Amino acid sequence: MFRLRQKHSRRILNKPPPADAAQLIRAQSLRAAALAALVAATMLNLVWLLLADATGRFYPWFTVLQGAVIGVAVQKRGRGLDWRFSLLAAAFAVIASFSGGLAVALATTVTELEAGSVRILRGITWRTWQIYFDEVVNPVDYIYALAAAAVAAFYARRRLLRHEEFAVRMQREESDNE
Repeated sequence: MFRLRQKHSRRILNKPPPADAAQLIRAQSLRAAALAALVAATMLNLVWLLLADATGRFYPWFTVLQGAVIGVAVQKRGRGLDWRFSLLAAAFAVIASFSGGLAVALATTVTELEAGSVRILRGITWRTWQIYFDEVVNPVDYIYALAAAAVAAFYARRRLLRHEEFAVRMQREESDNE
């Protein structure tokens, strides 16, 4: 008698529209996910480089932010449902974390030596990467890179509604039984 009317209880009777599992699976694109991860990594490395150049400081936590943005980019553009998209995002996050650190280190070297940046960029070889990993990268950088990979893998998979998840699971079970 004194209870307030509940507006949300009416929606319980409404069933969600049926999900088309084949369409959800066809919407996946590993190529689009890789391209989105590459663009996100490149843009974030440039932002990291500009931020470090403007402030004169190195921000290792930026790698975790890179991982989150790369994971979201893979999720939005790749629309992936399986482990390949998480692995792709994690790999791009690790690569972006070390390449961004190298870019910041090279920018610092260019400013300190007051040399031409084109000359230094032309001088990058496989030995540059070896020296970078031997002398500049420390265990904390690896920890940040792994954290970025974990964050990227977490955000990379597409989130489905309950009925969509059920439809995809049922289609996979049918294809396994055949």
